[in-house]
Amino acid sequence: MNSLIRYTSIALGLMALGTALYFANAERICRTHESDYLNAIDEVVSNNALQQVDRSEEFEAMVEHDNEQAWDRAAAAFGQLRETCGERRMKAAHRRANEMILRGP
Repeated sequence: MNSLIRYTSIALGLMALGTALYFANAERICRTHESDYLNAIDEVVSNNALQQVDRSEEFEAMVEHDNEQAWDRAAAAFGQLRETCGERRMKAAHRRANEMILRGP
């Protein structure tokens, strides 16, 4: 009987440890997607600010190309964020991105 209790305790402890590691990894993944999304938005905001300084056609073409790539990265990260982390986390990141855009560089 004592060995049954001991093995049950060990099994429950390992399950708890596995659950804790799973959620810690999930949180890390969510932070990574959120960071990727916000960094891409920040790049677009910075590029647009630079474009206001230098209005040459050459520079505008470069900024447009960079922004397209940044928006693609933002969309991919946003999709991953929604898929992996849920609506609440996605909406919070989107709200922060909107604040960044409105605030500017």
